[in-house]
Formats: sequence, C-alpha cells, structure tokens
Amino acid sequence: MVQDHEDQLILEIDSNVEYIFEYSIDHWQTIHKPISKLSSSNLKQFLDLVDDNLHQYYEVHHGKLWKDDKRDEMQEDGLIYVWYEFKGELVGFISFKLVDDEEGIDGSVFYLYEIQIKEKFRGQKIGTKLMKNLENLVIYIRTKSNDDKILKINQLQQLSGIALTVFSQNKVAFEWYIRLGFKLSPSSPRDKVLRNGKVLKPDYYILYKSC
Repeated sequence: MVQDHEDQLILEIDSNVEYIFEYSIDHWQTIHKPISKLSSSNLKQFLDLVDDNLHQYYEVHHGKLWKDDKRDEMQEDGLIYVWYEFKGELVGFISFKLVDDEEGIDGSVFYLYEIQIKEKFRGQKIGTKLMKNLENLVIYIRTKSNDDKILKINQLQQLSGIALTVFSQNKVAFEWYIRLGFKLSPSSPRDKVLRNGKVLKPDYYILYKSC
C-alpha cells in the first residue's frame, strides 16, 4: 500500500510537468521522466554534465570516486527529471522529488537535486526559467490538489516551496539562488565566526523558498 501511494504521488506530479514546462523555450524539445523510466544513456548524460560543471567541488568534499555515490543518488526513488534538447543535444536538466520531512519547514517541498546547464547554452537565462517553472509547478499542483474533490493527497495539498543544497564554496550558485529569493533553511548549517574574526564555512548550505 505504501508503494502504491508513492507511485500515485510520482504519477500525479509527473503528469503535470509537461503542462508547466512545455513551450517555455521556443524550438527546443522538453522531455520529462520519473527515474523509473529514465534510460541508462540519459543518466550517463546527466552525470557527465554534473561532472563537467561541479567536479572540482565534489572531489574536494567526496574524493576522486565521488561519481559512484553521485550515480546512486541520481537514481533515488521518487526523482523526476526534466530536460531540454536542441537538435538532439542536451541543453540542461533539472531533477527533483517530493519530500515531506524537511526539518524546520512546515508542509512538504520539492527538493531540488540538480539543475545543470551546458556551458555553451549559458547566458540565456535557461536556469532561471527552469527554476521559475518549478515554482509554478509547486503552486499549480498545490492548488489543483486542494480544488479537486477526488484528488486529496496531503503531501500535495501541503506543498509549500522548494528546498535545495548548495556547496558553500560555489559562490556563483549560492548568490544566484539568493537573487531568486532563496534563504537559509532553519536546518541549514551556518557560518561560524571565530574570536579572531575568521569565518569558517560549512561544506554546504540548505536553502528554501516558499512558493
């Protein structure tokens, strides 16, 4: 029964993705799949893009074999992937899942696992559009779940926003999220200021935005 409920949640979320994300970028193909339907070749493409964009951070915090653990994380149950292709080439992707036990946050959230854009396609605000679409998905699904007399799923009715993890050393990403309206989550590690004024940063921050 628990698995049936989780499958229903994933199906309901995924069924609304195309409505929100489709046509957000002209002439590009929008594709979305839950992890259960993602091909091994797609997964490799996504992991390679994470490697291209963030390997320097993962190697520092997780060592040279970080990709093994990352591959497992990217196959977690419940994840939904949305990606754009242009003439068959991967432009970028986003992955997220519904989480209803994020410490310090009332209600459930879409936890953002990855948002990655190929370097050649940057500068076109693709990442910003993906994040805006994810915010719109939160609002749309919550509203639909509360209005629908048949569909009454607590986790969707109580969907409150988006949470994510970002490396503290990745200043560009951190500042970008702040500009988008994210703030430190109540459960996030914080900077520590020593008596001599030196600031010790944690490995990562947890950010949250109410939608």
